[in-house]
Amino acid sequence: MGTRFLIGIRTSDRQDGIQVIERAIRAVEDADRTVSTWRDDSELSAVNNAPVGTPVHLSRELAGILEEIQVWIHETGGSVNPAIGSLIDAWQLRRGGRVPSERELARALRNTGFDNFLFDTAHGTISRLSRDAWIDAGSFGKGLALRRVGQVLAARGIGGARVNFGGQLLFVGSSPAGTGQQVELADPRNRDHTGLWVSVPSGYSVATSSQSERFVDVGGRRFGHILDPQSGAPVEPWGSVTVITGDPLAADLLSTALFVMRADRALRFAERHPDIGVVVLEIEGDSLVSRASNLTIINKQRRRP
Repeated sequence: MGTRFLIGIRTSDRQDGIQVIERAIRAVEDADRTVSTWRDDSELSAVNNAPVGTPVHLSRELAGILEEIQVWIHETGGSVNPAIGSLIDAWQLRRGGRVPSERELARALRNTGFDNFLFDTAHGTISRLSRDAWIDAGSFGKGLALRRVGQVLAARGIGGARVNFGGQLLFVGSSPAGTGQQVELADPRNRDHTGLWVSVPSGYSVATSSQSERFVDVGGRRFGHILDPQSGAPVEPWGSVTVITGDPLAADLLSTALFVMRADRALRFAERHPDIGVVVLEIEGDSLVSRASNLTIINKQRRRP
């Protein structure tokens, strides 16, 4: 998926640990073959590359994932929408970047969203209705992979693990000291600096979205990779959102959605979902202001213990 995967586990038997790590890596590779849009032979790429009107059979898993995603699209009021490929193309985010004209942006918006796909649940197929429409896994691919890794670790009874897939984390078991895992949240103004430390309980995944890591420069202007599916424009680099929850796929999707919402709406959303912890780091002039919701999940700390 165009990023790095790191895993470390704690176990009493080294050989058994190596086998578990190998199974976890295979789980990531399976997810990559299912949804990666960085390769042409994945199942999702087969959907994206199919001629308009040609049905593509979906595996039970991918059909379930796409159905699950649409629930979150509705729940977030459309703040996240992986069927955003036409906007990625309009801004050429994978090819160095450009600023589309108003006409180009309007066309891209018309081809954004799952309304540009036909789902045939009776036959288990999906068809593209527009040649410009395609689904990007950038907001859920890592989460899917980490969900699968978590299932592998749980099945093998691993007592402690820390997994990092492209910056999204998954924790299994407590830290060696018996406390929550300490996680550094980067300062969105400068990722080399720490914005905040938080303590994360076992079994939770941590996903952060901001515009400071991936971006393109066009004519001296910097545009981040997170696009608002409703306006079609890159979200302003106002800060960052970190989502902490038990399901890695939900954490991945929601960190993107809540970043699009901005700080106030993100925190209000979290208050309506008590199983989701949210930390926002908001740039206000020369200051960085932190706010959090659902502190039963998050033990917020300004300095590393």
